[in-house]
Amino acid sequence: MREFGRVVMEVGPEWWLLENVPRAPNVTELVPKLCQRYRRPQRIDVNAGWYSGVSRLRHFQFGSRSGITLQIAKGSPVRGAEPAALASDGRSFRELCRLQGLPDTCCLPGFTVEEAKRAVGNGVPIVLARVLAKAVCEAYRVDSRPVPAFDRSKCRARYCACGCGREVRGKHLYDSAACRKRAERKRKVAAATAGRDGVTSR
Repeated sequence: MREFGRVVMEVGPEWWLLENVPRAPNVTELVPKLCQRYRRPQRIDVNAGWYSGVSRLRHFQFGSRSGITLQIAKGSPVRGAEPAALASDGRSFRELCRLQGLPDTCCLPGFTVEEAKRAVGNGVPIVLARVLAKAVCEAYRVDSRPVPAFDRSKCRARYCACGCGREVRGKHLYDSAACRKRAERKRKVAAATAGRDGVTSR
């Protein structure tokens, strides 16, 4: 993830999107300079089971220079959802392709069977790729006109205090109980770090 952050800092794109497992650290914690260039970086958990019959929770981080955020509504997993394809999976290559939403004609020339299974199992399910692509397009209102600069001061929306970037309404600080727990974990880690630094400084 540090290498990802380094590449983003060198290239300087308008926005970036990172996918990983749910417990992955924030890339901005590993590369703090990202926060100086990209405002309001998000941390979003999305489950393929919200949109298909295969349950797979994945973690995404998104950042943009102009402060634009992605809005992805939370859903409920489909009942009886199949277990996701994994890198170390005993099922066949063709079965893993089906679970990931890849066509029957999918093949990886030059790969051994085990290498091909690991590659497919490690990939992002097609349904999630489409959901994220749609969210980016909607956030930037993709059309033939240039994207205008995003002025956060003119936007009355309030965002979840955990950093997921989802909008909250009324007096709510968090989008969900999971968001509240994530914020609590962040505070505990920050307090523990401050305590260690305090002991070291003496």
